Amino acid sequence: MSDLTLVEQLPEKFFDQASASYLSTLECAFHDKRLSGTSPSVSSYEEKLKVWFGTEYALPVASGSAAILLALYACGVQRGDKVVVSALAPIPSLLPILQLGAEPLFVDVEVGSFRFDAEDLKKAIELKPKALLAVALWGYPVLTHELIDVLADNVIPLIEDSAHAHGSIELGKFSGTVGSIGCFSTHDNKLLSTGEGGFVLTNSAELHERMKTYSHLGYCRGDVMGFNFKLGAPQALLGQDRLTRLESQIAARKTVASALLAQLSLPAIVAPIEFEATSHPNFYNLGFFIKAERACAASLISYCHERGVPSNAIKYNIKPSYRYPLLSPYFRLCKNAEFMAYNITSIPCLPELTESQISAVSELFNKAVSQFL
Repeated sequence: MSDLTLVEQLPEKFFDQASASYLSTLECAFHDKRLSGTSPSVSSYEEKLKVWFGTEYALPVASGSAAILLALYACGVQRGDKVVVSALAPIPSLLPILQLGAEPLFVDVEVGSFRFDAEDLKKAIELKPKALLAVALWGYPVLTHELIDVLADNVIPLIEDSAHAHGSIELGKFSGTVGSIGCFSTHDNKLLSTGEGGFVLTNSAELHERMKTYSHLGYCRGDVMGFNFKLGAPQALLGQDRLTRLESQIAARKTVASALLAQLSLPAIVAPIEFEATSHPNFYNLGFFIKAERACAASLISYCHERGVPSNAIKYNIKPSYRYPLLSPYFRLCKNAEFMAYNITSIPCLPELTESQISAVSELFNKAVSQFL
């Protein structure tokens, strides 16, 4: 069995190693006899999230989608309102906007990064959007001081989609703690996993109460709208267990990323995704921008993906957001996103990668670069 075949099996390997701890945690949940979202275990998870991220409030919820929907609702987004979002935003980030009857207002990105293009953002702001959703794709920071200032000047709330960005640093702070609300997923693929789930962070008592009310069926008072978006006790206990290892996992991913970068022979036309000097990714993935013809980039990406180094660009069908049929009514041509969407790829930075696997991944990527570029 090759090292690259083993790379594809690493998630299963990790589960085998962690299962004993998980089973012990689940046993505690069943002994508690309160498994719903009102269990003390959920409150304990909230407290630990607040401490880890340094916010006033945390609210565990059923999914990352629920987290974004709650944030939009709390910020007053209603049917017909516009929400600024990157033209590279993935489908999971966009569906909550549509669910509320709002309209995504796509803004172009900078070439080589996932940050908003400053000039295109100014044009979008003139259309009086209700909120801005900043998506830290693959854990890469996207905020700039200029963006923060523009939003403040126009009194537009910043919602951070940090589904990939647990522990990433945005302008010196944790991703998800810079704006009005931070939204996280704790799906099985994330650095902090509860199988399915998510949470929101905020420093606003008012926003927290709006989100909690909405996620708890409006407390069944019948005077406000709401849904059941609560996270159950077993998932909350798993979250507490994994939270204790989040810092070490991020450190391990950084080590893997550094080792990969040291062994990759990258020409100038293959560049790591850019971010601000005071920001740092958590290396959910190691992302690259390929400054070449689309066909050449596609060949490189497919070559690696088919040989055991999966690319999230293929796995999640990355394209300009308005190119998805569901989003076509909101078409707004973004020339940089048109180029970036088909010229970005990723390499897994799983903490379990061995030295031989890192070497095998690097060798394959280097071979693809020399063959197709």
